[in-house]
Amino acid sequence: EARVKEFGLKSMWRSPNGTIRNILNG
Repeated sequence: EARVKEFGLKSMWRSPNGTIRNILNG
């Protein structure tokens, strides 16, 4: 889960919120 959080935070900088939500949702 920690990895997903870190990845989401880094991806959030260049990726849209939709992608982040998809990653968090699994």
